[in-house]
Amino acid sequence: MDVAIRTELWTVDDAAAQLHPEMTPAQVRALILIAGLQPLGRKPAGRYGGRPPAVYDGEQLRQAHAVGRAPAGGTCGFVTN
Repeated sequence: MDVAIRTELWTVDDAAAQLHPEMTPAQVRALILIAGLQPLGRKPAGRYGGRPPAVYDGEQLRQAHAVGRAPAGGTCGFVTN
C-alpha cells in the first residue's frame, strides 16, 4: 500500500509562533543553524512579491526544539524558558 506522507512546512515566523514555549524568529534561526536543518524549498511569493521565505519541515523543527528544552527543574544552554 502506498501511503502519502504529508510534511508540514513552516517558515521561521511560523515556527516562532507555533513552537511551545514560543521563540523569537532570531531564536528559531539559531535553532535551525545549531540543528543543521536545511530548507525544503521556498514559500510562494506573496501578493507584493519580494524574496520568498525558506520553509522547513515542521516536525524536524519540533524535534530540534524539544532537544533544546530543559528538563523539569533544570537549565538549558541555548533556549531560555
